[in-house]
Amino acid sequence: MKVEKIETSADPIQKVPGEGRRRPESVLVVVIDSDNRILLLKRQDLGFWQSITGSLKDLEYSAVEAAIREMAEETAIRIDSSHLIDHGVSYCFRIHSALAWRFADGVTHNTEHLFEVRVKPGQPIEINPDEHVDWQWCDAAQALELAWSWSNRMAIRHVTRNACSLATT
Repeated sequence: MKVEKIETSADPIQKVPGEGRRRPESVLVVVIDSDNRILLLKRQDLGFWQSITGSLKDLEYSAVEAAIREMAEETAIRIDSSHLIDHGVSYCFRIHSALAWRFADGVTHNTEHLFEVRVKPGQPIEINPDEHVDWQWCDAAQALELAWSWSNRMAIRHVTRNACSLATT
């Protein structure tokens, strides 16, 4: 697994989460349609735009299983593993202070695994109102402008760069 970028402002301390705490490992799924538009969701709690994201729930969950679950939970799009493109890229980042309470004491960093899902234009989206308040399809430039986190912007660049190279070969 390739780790493309790591914040090094502090040494990450990773522990197994305690009861009711999240595992510091997650997925980021960039959903892109065949018109090369990227789906972004606006978070309900912090109000920023992002791709589909979510923590791995239990130690037995794989990143693939988490990506499938998050697609269904956040967009009502049902997929199986054949729809996922695993880019073999992970990002390690410092956990946002407003979200630190979700993790065990001393956990400061999260590892996020990048996936891509391709859909047809006009794919129906049903957001989970407990998590998101809005959604939109964006071209790459707009998605890069709106996406809040650096890891999401890196993921969008990675996915769109690979899509362009595939289209020209």
